[in-house]
Amino acid sequence: MRTRLCMRKLTDDPGNLLAPVFPAYRQTLIEGRYVPDIQGRYFAAVFHFGDWLRSSGIGMRLVRHEHVCDFLQNHLPTCTSKRHTPVSYTHLTLPTISSA
Repeated sequence: MRTRLCMRKLTDDPGNLLAPVFPAYRQTLIEGRYVPDIQGRYFAAVFHFGDWLRSSGIGMRLVRHEHVCDFLQNHLPTCTSKRHTPVSYTHLTLPTISSA
């Protein structure tokens, strides 16, 4: 449980594959009046997805809808990563990062 609490407080991850979209995504959440706890959960989902993309050898410009589906349907159900995010948050978050 401690890992999850720390993870929710993380607001940046400069080494993450998706780091270039974080500022715009953060601004989208702020403008949408998301409370900090929810923002943290959504960031955790994006960070986790970025880690998975990198480990899968998928560059940011190559991300497609099928990668999101693979992450949600195949990776998350068996994931034991510290960055594992509840699927409900991930489903809400990942489509949003493409609009950030």
